[in-house]
Amino acid sequence: MKRVDKVIEQLLEDTFPGGEIKTIEKTVCSGCSEQVTIKQIPVLGGINKGKIQQFKIGCKCADIELADKIKKENESLKIDKVFKYFDKYSLINLDLTKASFESFEAQDPSQNIAWQSCVQYCLNFNKDRPENLILYGEPGRGKSHLGVSITKVMMEKHHASSLFINVPKLITLIKESFNRNGSSDLSSYDILSMMREIDVLVLDDLGAELGSDYDIKFIFELLDDRMGKHTVITTNLNFAGFEDQFGKRNTSRVVRNATVLKVEGPDYRFKSAQNIKNWR
Repeated sequence: MKRVDKVIEQLLEDTFPGGEIKTIEKTVCSGCSEQVTIKQIPVLGGINKGKIQQFKIGCKCADIELADKIKKENESLKIDKVFKYFDKYSLINLDLTKASFESFEAQDPSQNIAWQSCVQYCLNFNKDRPENLILYGEPGRGKSHLGVSITKVMMEKHHASSLFINVPKLITLIKESFNRNGSSDLSSYDILSMMREIDVLVLDDLGAELGSDYDIKFIFELLDDRMGKHTVITTNLNFAGFEDQFGKRNTSRVVRNATVLKVEGPDYRFKSAQNIKNWR
């Protein structure tokens, strides 16, 4: 594609072959910092016919503006793509779909520390330097909210493909797929394939619900496949409980290259309940 200034220059030469174009000065454009030649030409028609107008030859402002526009459009398409991907393949509770860092309300110092650490985790994102993150604590402390928030920032700021997978929902989907012989609009195979390849995976509520040896083997084989990628885990289990549930070997896999954050405080879900004291 030709540069915009070259197109204008050729157009002027074709339109004024008789030397009507005058060079006024050569200078540096304040917009693009390029060396430019300012030329003076007469207006050929219309109400301003005969008047003099000026053109800058060599200026790249129009090219830069066009390139910026294309870049923004491409970025917008990338963001749309990763969000559609997220919406299609994530297994997420409806009450978490609008979760974000902005809407997180810390009610305990540990929740505030967890919020800051998750934000920093997003700021430090680098596909070539994978980091894992583990958020653990009692149910309702905001761990899932923070997990969803991470995926949204990764998609919007880094254009990183991301999934939020509630593990109990995933296990249910797998079992349902077996029961119906895999006939569904979205099979467990589809989701598992995405989980292995995705840039950022949040495994939510990885805990005691994994009752069978098959479930445990499946999840930790998945984590092995994701070595070298960013994985976030939320769990209600502390280290001892995790080790009892999944074994020492699997626990060591999870904590490798991981930052571990304990999230405490009051039940995050109670903040919207009315007259909760009356029930207690």
